[in-house]
Amino acid sequence: MNKLIRIARKIKRYRQIVNILIKYGLEIIIERIHIFKFPFKKKKQIELSFPVRIRKILEELGPTFIKLGQILSTRPDLIPYDYIKELEKLQDEAKPEKFEIMKEIIEKELGKKLEDIFDFFEKEPIASASLSCVYKALYKGKEVAVKVQRPNIKEKILTDIQILYDIAELIERFIKESEIYQPVKIVREFEKSIKKELNFLIEAKNIEIMKERLRNFEKLYIPDVYKEISTEKILATEYIDGFKINKVDQWSKFVDKEDVLKTGADIILRQIFNAGFFHGDPHPGNIFVMKDGKIALIDFGIVGHLDEEKKYYTLNLISS
Repeated sequence: MNKLIRIARKIKRYRQIVNILIKYGLEIIIERIHIFKFPFKKKKQIELSFPVRIRKILEELGPTFIKLGQILSTRPDLIPYDYIKELEKLQDEAKPEKFEIMKEIIEKELGKKLEDIFDFFEKEPIASASLSCVYKALYKGKEVAVKVQRPNIKEKILTDIQILYDIAELIERFIKESEIYQPVKIVREFEKSIKKELNFLIEAKNIEIMKERLRNFEKLYIPDVYKEISTEKILATEYIDGFKINKVDQWSKFVDKEDVLKTGADIILRQIFNAGFFHGDPHPGNIFVMKDGKIALIDFGIVGHLDEEKKYYTLNLISS
């Protein structure tokens, strides 16, 4: 029965994908890779550039595809510049879930009523990403940020990943010029990354590792983790009172721009060459400038590692 449910869910999702592709005038993709063999009615071409259409398609397809687009927006080695600029817009906030649904998830995960855990809990999220919503709360007298995974997101993502594999294999089979990009390999790496992001305990561990390895670097601020109220679907960390790094007009009232640039460059180099461990999703929503000039990093769901050999070759590449 479970297998039949998975098959039905996959077929339904395929139809959604095809309908959205047709909506934005990309029937050619369906035709070239033979993704859908039933007859379909072509719609009038939408007057949007191709990169804009791709971005809108990813937005409508939901969390898995938004996350894929976000990752691709950091890969100028794979994606042309005009596509990068559009995909960067996927880093904006997504529509939040209803508070009652997220409250139920918190209470189920932590085994207590919300009011028995927190002194205060804001109903409106302070951030709403593709995989989760983040709320501000008061815990034992301290301000915390509580990240809550969206309902049934894991099942939806696993279904989408299987479809992405199907599409990638069809692209490699029918579009020979795609071989240079290795679509199946891209999906495989994406699968590894997003599965780690679905377990918030892995992120909690990543935060602790970064905090320990760069503990002597005073200009970098890493929030504390409250492990006693964190699970695979809940992550509670210290609330960061700062400004997103792209809101220059806000933080430049308190901090010199040149100092922030120097600190930012220093953070990148120290992560790579000192820690051998670096933030893998450094878009503006994850980097905050604090009033005292420190830079704070949040969201450690994606990280990278460098061993001594890779550090050596990276240093040679930079200095040559």
